[in-house]
Amino acid sequence: MCGISGIYNYLEKPISKNNIIKKIIKIQHKRGPDDNGIWESNCNKLCFGHNRLSIIDLSSRARQPFVSIDEQYTITFNGEIYNYKELKKELIKENVKFKSESDTEVIIESYKHWGIQFVKKLRGMFAFAIWDNIKKELILARDPFGIKPLYFSKKNNILFFASQVKSILSIESLSFEKSGKSVLDYYLWGNIKEPFTLYKDISSISRGTVKIFDSKCNETTYEYASLKETIIKSEKNYFKNKTELNEKLSYLIKDTVNYHQISDVPVTFLLSSGIDSNVLLAASKKEQNTNYNSLTLDFSEKLKESPLAEIGSKLNKIDHIIEKIDDNQITELILKYFEFMDMPTNDGLNNYVVSYFAKKKWFQSFNFGDRR
Repeated sequence: MCGISGIYNYLEKPISKNNIIKKIIKIQHKRGPDDNGIWESNCNKLCFGHNRLSIIDLSSRARQPFVSIDEQYTITFNGEIYNYKELKKELIKENVKFKSESDTEVIIESYKHWGIQFVKKLRGMFAFAIWDNIKKELILARDPFGIKPLYFSKKNNILFFASQVKSILSIESLSFEKSGKSVLDYYLWGNIKEPFTLYKDISSISRGTVKIFDSKCNETTYEYASLKETIIKSEKNYFKNKTELNEKLSYLIKDTVNYHQISDVPVTFLLSSGIDSNVLLAASKKEQNTNYNSLTLDFSEKLKESPLAEIGSKLNKIDHIIEKIDDNQITELILKYFEFMDMPTNDGLNNYVVSYFAKKKWFQSFNFGDRR
């Protein structure tokens, strides 16, 4: 993941945009420890910030915020576009030029070439902000599943956005009141339904949605993807037998997993004894990216997942790591989990713990030390 942030001072009220973004970059360091950058527009209305976690095109040419070749468009982007190579081929056929190998630049050039409708072509998980210097418009967008977070607030004729709510809360000139409804939702359901947050004046960009802000920050909302509508309008598939059904399901899983394998860094499968992670591992094309391994956590409980996970790793001929965790470590990690949590949720601890050890093992294997 990466961290994105920005300020759109559309009435040009004097504020120290650069200092605010620098502070947010420090807060969001954990989201992107590999690099960071700040960009300010010539019109003095915009300031973008970026924390980078390098996955595709690790070179400095892909640094963000990223400015297009013609210097008319700037983007700060969090996520990964799985079909960026196919889109790039289409654009090259139309004589579009590129200066990097990144999926970030493909987003910029796709927008320039196809307009805002280009978001329907993207396959991936993403949240991004684009400044269109020709139209004088700020564009905020989020993927159809809402995998990548993006929050915004309009206060005192200024628009603020960031990957984390706590980043917006850090702005000293602003004050925010908690929403009673959101607090109740959390206690009832264990999470807060988007686009609401714990605070009245901070909202989430809805999944599958683009928001466009003009030179006066008038807001236009464009919903380009709806899972509900897709399901309702989908065509029925009829299968002759169970074998044909299984073949179709196998194709869909392999196709999806294949796209998710695109990476210029090692890939770790978080392997449990369950069906889902083992199906994903079996569906992967291990010959496409040989830099694979799998990781399983082994707790001190009687019921352990590691024996079955180890069988799965051997069947799929992949290096397997078993990380044994004692009760004291769990207590320490729970405290870290609450420290790093942004929006309150009853879910996510398991993902945090296994990701923590995946990162630790990766750095140790490359002799980088422990960069927790």
